[in-house]
Amino acid sequence: MKKIKNILKRIYAIFEDIKDKNLRVSVIITLCVIFAGALIYGVKNIGYSKIVLLKKADDYYVQEHYFKAAQYYSKAADLDRNNPEIYFAYASALVKTGNFDAAIKNFKKVLDINPGNAEAYYALGDAYCRKAALGNNASEYDNAEAALAKAIEAAPNMEKAYVLMGECLRANAKTDEARFWYSKALTVKGFDKAGFYNLIGHTFFEEKKYKEASDYYGKAVAANPSFVAAYCNLGDMLVKMGDDQNAIETYAKAADVNWKSAIAYVKMAEIYYKRVEYDSVLDMCVKALSVNPEDAKANYLTGMVYRTWGRESQGIDYLKRAAYYGSDEAVVELRNAGVDLR
Repeated sequence: MKKIKNILKRIYAIFEDIKDKNLRVSVIITLCVIFAGALIYGVKNIGYSKIVLLKKADDYYVQEHYFKAAQYYSKAADLDRNNPEIYFAYASALVKTGNFDAAIKNFKKVLDINPGNAEAYYALGDAYCRKAALGNNASEYDNAEAALAKAIEAAPNMEKAYVLMGECLRANAKTDEARFWYSKALTVKGFDKAGFYNLIGHTFFEEKKYKEASDYYGKAVAANPSFVAAYCNLGDMLVKMGDDQNAIETYAKAADVNWKSAIAYVKMAEIYYKRVEYDSVLDMCVKALSVNPEDAKANYLTGMVYRTWGRESQGIDYLKRAAYYGSDEAVVELRNAGVDLR
């Protein structure tokens, strides 16, 4: 403001020194033209201020218009090249568009400015992991693992970094290393121990070590008795090991914990179907379909039982529903029965 006042004082002083009226008029007109041009320029370019650009970018991001958001974050970054928050927002929008190379480049800019930013390392690891998944690229998974290790080093209590690290390692066929990081997470106070026991179980399952997997799924259930997925995972391992009765009891516990768990009823129905206990199959399928009428497997098993009992039309109706909801088995059965699926 002081500079503007000083400029105006100088202009006024020059104006006072002019005695020729015509010259005064000319000066006034010239100044008006200059100020008008400056005003027009200001109005035209107000939309390009950093604050306005960021507001537009944030609005587009919230509305899930990620390409537009990225464009405006890019413009804002051009106006403030030392602001890590803008680069982070820009990179996050680029991830949403699937432009992982550009996202990685901008997350690295964040880290150039702020080398200790754990969230930026995590986001960089996530971008590398997503890029790697597109082509099952081992070297990109290695890059993701390195970035996530930095994130954990900077923030040892970042639970999501351990989870993503394990996912990357498992995708990169490094189950032993995944178990190492999951086990390390179990030593950190406040983390979801049941969740990490469950994840360790997954690594053993992927190696077809069903006994070891069942042990860790059991630990997950012990750590969190309301963990429905862990009960179901444990039941699956018991089935793999041929212990159907204990599997049924385990699935039943999952259903007791949450009666809305259609998957638990379906898994019991599958065992009963294998054992030719059709009344029990229907009992489980009725419960499953009361929770989720669109469950393809429950519809399929119901249809197969009705057909076995000679109730063909009812069986076909359920198989049609199963096919509609995505059951390939139902499609095969319907074709074999001569049903036109067009």
